[in-house]
Amino acid sequence: SHVETNLRVDLDPGIYRVVVNTHIDDDVEVSDVEIRMGQETLKVARVGRFQVILSGANSGSRLPFVIMDYNMSNILGRAMTTPDVRHLVVPEGHYKIRIENSTSGLDVQRPLEVSFGRITPIQIGVSTTEEGDEGDDQ
Repeated sequence: SHVETNLRVDLDPGIYRVVVNTHIDDDVEVSDVEIRMGQETLKVARVGRFQVILSGANSGSRLPFVIMDYNMSNILGRAMTTPDVRHLVVPEGHYKIRIENSTSGLDVQRPLEVSFGRITPIQIGVSTTEEGDEGDDQ
């Protein structure tokens, strides 16, 4: 389902650059946005959102996780799980999420495909005993 997140702002006529800050080191820019007197201008920033959802015995825990490129060669950003609904904004694309907690033995990696205009949920099961990774996600 498509989620509409239009942001509106009144600007004087001119040429602008729009920057969408994301939760990783890669912001999304839309250059050469021309605003004309008396006309509404619509521009699209190719970003999507995702949410990490913990389930199981420790689902209320706050665990740190990293957002990595799909090949897992670069850490692009860091965040924390939360029992509250929290959507993270990233440029559309393929990523991997990794949660590692040495005290509980948790080490989970999940592929993440973020599409424009959508919220992608990532479900991760956690418990007090190590269950291993559910399935072999590539």
